[in-house]
Amino acid sequence: MNFCRQALIPLFFIVLSYVCLCCTSPPVPQGTKYYNSFRLTRFTRTRVQQLLKRYKEQQLGDEHFEDRSLQMSSLPLLSIEFYSWLDLKDFDRLHAAYRDLHTYWNMLEQKKRQMRTNEIGQRVVGRHKTNPGIILPASIEYIQHDLRDLMRQINIQVQRVIYLLLISANLNMVYPTSMNVILYCFADDTQTRLWDKSNPSHSSGILKEHPVPSQTLWASRLEGYVILRDLDLYLTKLSRDFLLLISNYTHASLVAEQ
Repeated sequence: MNFCRQALIPLFFIVLSYVCLCCTSPPVPQGTKYYNSFRLTRFTRTRVQQLLKRYKEQQLGDEHFEDRSLQMSSLPLLSIEFYSWLDLKDFDRLHAAYRDLHTYWNMLEQKKRQMRTNEIGQRVVGRHKTNPGIILPASIEYIQHDLRDLMRQINIQVQRVIYLLLISANLNMVYPTSMNVILYCFADDTQTRLWDKSNPSHSSGILKEHPVPSQTLWASRLEGYVILRDLDLYLTKLSRDFLLLISNYTHASLVAEQ
């Protein structure tokens, strides 16, 4: 009995938050929301591509620098089997997108702080007084704003999917395994967390910082290149996700009208 009560409390607040959202804003078709997210994803990708070119020129000395052999295991996977991708449920697709964007946001935050620290160090020793690289952290911050807006949109979309799943299940305690993930929304988007109850390391709901071992300046610059390069590729994949969601929603709407 206590388990049922504990499980229903967060679900109640999710439904309540979605109902309040619907009551305080004019209804927007879900297909339109997906399309808006698709447009923001493409806009953000363009910004990332521009920053990547500038980054390679200023930090690596060659705007045409490419090294596909460089990889970071802490970044989200970019490849997925085609039919597995097609068969993903909306909740799983959106949940994965939110989680991956949050990972990139934190990686960019870490890199931005490193670059600002390096810039302060260079000024202290009197070198590079007019270093053009100082604009790179600001450019990274603009991209972080875009990612945060995108996460906010996905946040709302996930709430709607959960709400519809609960309604379709008549609030029964039988729902997909992926529903073990409870979405918590805070006023400050930088504090928004996805808490996976199946993962004890996330039980506090707080993202843990991963300490970066000491590394050479060149290795640090290569790391920034990999983050931006993979983010560019990931946003391409995410654009296709939103196109598929739009297609699925359109098809479901047509079937419902018949």
